[in-house]
Amino acid sequence: MAGISTEAKVGGFVLAGMLIFAYFSIQVGVIGMPWRDTGLTLVAPFSNIAGLEDRAAVRMAGVRVGSVGGIELRGGRAWVTMVFQPGVAIPTGSRAEVSSMGLMGEKYIEVIPGKADAPPLADKAEITGSPPASMDQIVGVLSAIGEDIKAITETFRGELTSADGKERIHRIFENVDQISTDLQTTIADNREYVGDTLKNVADLTREMKLLIAENRILVTQSVTNVRDLTVDLKDRGPEIMERIAQILEKIDVLLAENRANLDATVANLEKASGDLGDTMDSVSHITRKIDEGEGTLGMLVNEETTHDNLNAVLAQAQSFLGGLSTFETALGYRGEYLGRHDKAKSYISLRVQPREDKFYLIQLVDDPRGKLTISDELIETETPEGGTETKNIHREVREDKFKISVQIAKRYQHLTFRGGLFESEGGLASDLRFFDDRLSFSAEAWRFGHDTQSPHLKLYGSYTFYPNLFVTAGWDDALESAEESVFLGAGISFTDQDITKLLGLAAAASSSQ
Repeated sequence: MAGISTEAKVGGFVLAGMLIFAYFSIQVGVIGMPWRDTGLTLVAPFSNIAGLEDRAAVRMAGVRVGSVGGIELRGGRAWVTMVFQPGVAIPTGSRAEVSSMGLMGEKYIEVIPGKADAPPLADKAEITGSPPASMDQIVGVLSAIGEDIKAITETFRGELTSADGKERIHRIFENVDQISTDLQTTIADNREYVGDTLKNVADLTREMKLLIAENRILVTQSVTNVRDLTVDLKDRGPEIMERIAQILEKIDVLLAENRANLDATVANLEKASGDLGDTMDSVSHITRKIDEGEGTLGMLVNEETTHDNLNAVLAQAQSFLGGLSTFETALGYRGEYLGRHDKAKSYISLRVQPREDKFYLIQLVDDPRGKLTISDELIETETPEGGTETKNIHREVREDKFKISVQIAKRYQHLTFRGGLFESEGGLASDLRFFDDRLSFSAEAWRFGHDTQSPHLKLYGSYTFYPNLFVTAGWDDALESAEESVFLGAGISFTDQDITKLLGLAAAASSSQ
């Protein structure tokens, strides 16, 4: 290198930088190359493309399938050329719309496909284009609705400021105040008994939790677990029935001791129902005026003009706010068996994903080991000789309480980075995913800056073997010799679409009975 001049070195460095820049430009599509394979090309005319840029994304069902290859103004209309990826077929009858990623996101073309059995479009074919909703149109419709709302409020103000209206409002408030007073008295008279009942329920749930924890073993033995649990419940049936009988006995005693209070409550409810009758008379008087078309509110209900304005603004707003429907939520549960401690650790998680490359994660963690706090304190004491002696007091305190995780994640292809709270302490994590996210390897680290404890390092892998079901295994708290443990676990996860399907099936089953 001694024989190369400074100018040659600088020139070589600049040339290398230009080559790297050109490579990444080609990869992301900023520079088109003639040897690259392109798929179907379609054109669509638009009366207004509202900020759509060249090389913007072309999507179908939310999935990117191509990009904008050019925009040309012809005959007062914007003609947009769409270049699709190789292998993408667009059925006849499809149309294109200008959409955006959320309220302030980038513009892109959304292709609304035609019928699935329709023949595919030919190359360079023309499809119908629909412009986005105009802000001026929405503001104009909202202004008209605002005028109608203003007229309604003026009518209410005139009604409430009259002597008859003030009297009705006064009676309504008196009735509500009387009902709230009666409810407060009833609760205060029975507070002690309600507390006893809640304590009994808490004891029962604690025993049920211990019963479930005793029967948690490895996931590979799940079928055996179900059989063992059934046998165990059968053996302990008499004991459980005896405890239920004791609880029912306490409830009978509670009802017998408070029969007088219950009678008083029924009397108060009867009085409250009479007061509600007066209130309903006042409401009936107002609704009768509305049904007869009196006042602005009556005109609003009985005339079609305001209805048409409201339907128009809802249609515009639905198109304008369409990007907000891309949110996806998932609710899940994961259990981990800690082999060294012979205990189970549970997670209840909620994931909110506004975009494909970003999501938020909230978890409620039940760690049977609790939260360990270690501290050392120096204390000076007097010796029998009159001097002082310094002693080191070492304390280890475990608190049995839930832990919270609140994290934000950003994804770059197969690699995801997470940061935030990990089990109530700040930390970082990374996930590496393969095979359409079915297989993942994760590393999490938190609990930094503790003088008496090492950072909490957790290494594990997960595999989704069936939709919504996965298994996991790894090494928890690897750097802390007193707490580290190998674990095995499993979990289940439901997206909002899964929950909607389950609720639909439950409703169908209920209606068929």
